Amino acid sequence: MGEKIRVIHEKDIEEKGNEETKFRDLFNSDNPSISIAKISRQTNDQTKGYDNVSDNFYYVLEGKGICVTDNQEVKLEKGDLIVIPNKTKYKNVGSLKLLAISVPKFNKSNQVYDK
Repeated sequence: MGEKIRVIHEKDIEEKGNEETKFRDLFNSDNPSISIAKISRQTNDQTKGYDNVSDNFYYVLEGKGICVTDNQEVKLEKGDLIVIPNKTKYKNVGSLKLLAISVPKFNKSNQVYDK
């Protein structure tokens, strides 16, 4: 028979982060290699960064803001899905609650930020 289903309760997961970005790691898996987190963002800082390995997908749960890349600025609002290929410099700016999905799973050591 198949595996049992799992229910993950957000309230049972510790919130981490700082004033600008708070997050809860909802799910991390090696097979398949994927991670899912809920992110609360409150910033106007446009310092960009990128992921060397993972493609990142952000679904806007609440709020408004912009996704800033080297080539464009895209307005974001509830219901939007942002697809960020690996090695693409970007920053999500504004007051946003996001569902973040990384494939393969997020690894902080793969992150590079502008100074």
